[in-house]
Amino acid sequence: MSKKLILSSLIMAALSGTAIAQQGERIYFPGEQRVTSYSQQSQAHQPIRFPGQSYQNRYRYSAETMASMFAAEGFYQETLIEHKYDTYYNYIDRDVYIQHSPDYPDGAEPLFNELTEYLQGIRDTTEIKVLRTIAEDDYVAIHSSWATTDENGEVSTDVYIDIWRTENGKLVEHWDHYQTMSPNLDFTGPEVNMNSNQNREHNRKRALYFVNTYNNLEDSTKLEYLLADNFIAYTADAQISKFDHINSLEEAARQNKRFVRTPAKAIAMGDMALVHSKHLEVGSDNEFGTGHIDIFRFNNSGKIVEQWNIAQDVKSFYERDAAGDLVLDADGKPVVALNAWGQPNRRNNNDIFAYPYKG
Repeated sequence: MSKKLILSSLIMAALSGTAIAQQGERIYFPGEQRVTSYSQQSQAHQPIRFPGQSYQNRYRYSAETMASMFAAEGFYQETLIEHKYDTYYNYIDRDVYIQHSPDYPDGAEPLFNELTEYLQGIRDTTEIKVLRTIAEDDYVAIHSSWATTDENGEVSTDVYIDIWRTENGKLVEHWDHYQTMSPNLDFTGPEVNMNSNQNREHNRKRALYFVNTYNNLEDSTKLEYLLADNFIAYTADAQISKFDHINSLEEAARQNKRFVRTPAKAIAMGDMALVHSKHLEVGSDNEFGTGHIDIFRFNNSGKIVEQWNIAQDVKSFYERDAAGDLVLDADGKPVVALNAWGQPNRRNNNDIFAYPYKG
């Protein structure tokens, strides 16, 4: 059964509040006949699948959580991977779309125009894969790889983590970071275990603790208890063991380095948690910092066994002179750099790390 069918059925059941069992085998939801036909059509186009993952406990998640997953995965699968551009507004809110990614302007229509042009240009050379999805209420994140083959047969892979906020089942606000992977590194691995009985709040707190160790390097020894012995971190440049990670923090402390890591958002689902944060090195010339999105997987003992990291330098969005200093305009504000097409590298004025406050 395709994941879209499962998620669609769950949403329909949650919204209707009714389900009718037939023959003691299967629950049929109101409206499922229409959704089933739609899903069978999607199956011919290789829908996203979660190998070995059962959905028997999916009812522990709210209808809003599942609707958020449905919107993000539908957008990736149909609009991006299958190039069905007429499905775009099935998932993107037509009236409200706030863009925090510096590469695109605000608004659904400007994004549609630029995105479809870009996708048409890469459709024969780029393979897009969804690696994992994490959702919690009105937030959803997709971890993906975009592998492009050039005319010489060389493959270059960019890894993205996109985060969206949803309203009424539509994507309305977006953040992302991406990074080019070194050759021969692998970002694949388990997807979120939606059947996990782990405490999501505990996972969220432990993920935040991991991130906050950069603020107090003397506390890095506590990671000995937080990280499993078989811990492995996947970055765009290397795969890092527990020993190597702790040693790198201790070495930074010996060199009297000081960091300021500020979490912006944390999402927890099943056995995984995601943290979006801003990283600054005290005394460096990169006063705008680096954006990090980390995904952590936990074992049943509450220890981190895997970490996937994306880091994107924010300073690249602004002009610098030959000495490496920021170029300022007449008002003393940094001048936005231009890309190869003469467009601003920063396409909107929204804070990359700002999220709506919910009291």
